[in-house]
Amino acid sequence: MWRGKVAQHFLIPNQERFPHRLIPQLKMVDRVLCKSRHAEEIFSKHHSDVRLIGFTSQDRFLKSVLPDYSRFFHLAGRSTLKNTSLLLELWGAHPQWPRLTLVQHPDNAPRSVPTNVELHRCILTSEELRLLQNICGIHLCPSLSEGWGHYIVEAMSCAAVTVTTAAPPMEELVGNGRGFTVRPYRSEPRHLGENFHADPIELAAVIEGLIAMPVGEKAAIGQAARAWFLVNDQGFSARLRAALA
Repeated sequence: MWRGKVAQHFLIPNQERFPHRLIPQLKMVDRVLCKSRHAEEIFSKHHSDVRLIGFTSQDRFLKSVLPDYSRFFHLAGRSTLKNTSLLLELWGAHPQWPRLTLVQHPDNAPRSVPTNVELHRCILTSEELRLLQNICGIHLCPSLSEGWGHYIVEAMSCAAVTVTTAAPPMEELVGNGRGFTVRPYRSEPRHLGENFHADPIELAAVIEGLIAMPVGEKAAIGQAARAWFLVNDQGFSARLRAALA
């Protein structure tokens, strides 16, 4: 129905949500714009005009809040791909760890959590969530898969130390002194993408390392993450305009 409504058609797809049955429909778009190099590689196999534009997320930074780099945070929301159950298992097995703040939609939230987990099962306002994102200095984001990774990039915007899965596209965002990645121990296909399962032993080791790490080192990593966010955010507009030209 939409074909022919405008002169050109552009698509910004998420590979992990793009089913194989829709591949023939790609011929109806003039150009595929990709959020990651991972997506660019995948969609280049199915379309002749594919451009990497990257993407951006909201800047959630609050100048008035000093991050507490002893506090751990996990924003699960309504997604089932954030690997939340793994974090609950690890925190249950390590009662000596600092408190983990978990925000999860009431439809998906567990009935009970370990005693060292603070569960927010209500739907927070944007202001309430933003305050938590800035107060907690370590954000755990061991996603199974991402199209872009808004909660990862929002964490980086808050100058948080971000931990995610060492798999595409998550590893394109975090690394190089601006966070930590955890290798997956297995994967399985998910539409045109894959689900990657972070190794529990390696994730536990990263968490233990962050607990022991001096605050100044964690703050420096957080500042490097925010610097990357600002550069990427500014560059995205130019890349998008060029791709649409």
